[in-house]
Amino acid sequence: MKKSRQLFRQFDQIEKEFFEIDNAGKSAVVHLLFQSPEAIFDPTCRSKTPVFASDFRETLQSAFEMIPKGLQISLEIAFEDTGDYSGDKMQDIFRKNLLFISKSIVQSIRARNRIALLLFIAGLVFFVGMIMIGHLWETESFWHEVFFYFLDIATTVLFWEAAGIFLVEKKERTAQAREYLERLVNIRFIKADGWEF
Repeated sequence: MKKSRQLFRQFDQIEKEFFEIDNAGKSAVVHLLFQSPEAIFDPTCRSKTPVFASDFRETLQSAFEMIPKGLQISLEIAFEDTGDYSGDKMQDIFRKNLLFISKSIVQSIRARNRIALLLFIAGLVFFVGMIMIGHLWETESFWHEVFFYFLDIATTVLFWEAAGIFLVEKKERTAQAREYLERLVNIRFIKADGWEF
């Protein structure tokens, strides 16, 4: 019993071994180091505002996944060479990219909801077909059983998939979009030598 308690205490404190946790225990500081701001942007995307590279988005996502849900996140991003970017410009680019990511997540939720609705309607059609076969096809034959079981399985699968999208995927994706906007409390850009720019 004592060993399991000690193990759970170690679980509670393990984040402190990897991240700086503020004195209040409310946020974790994640330090990232890059050669230059261009390293976090997608070099193939030509837009008014630079777009995060997929590698950087994955790095952000892994930070959100590693740090427990109860802690907020403070990012400290260091660059060896800041180039033509000022701290304010980087803050603006970062804010716009986070909004863009959240919006794309919300749009994918809406698209998946439309798919779920179509699956539900198709399941309803198959369910009505199953009931009609049961009432209208009165003779018990091999084909009666085949159609009935096919419709039964199709109905179950379609309803199950629709429910999975509506109940599980929607909740997960909504939480992911919300995390980007709510858990990230501070972003600080510094030069690799420790000075803010």
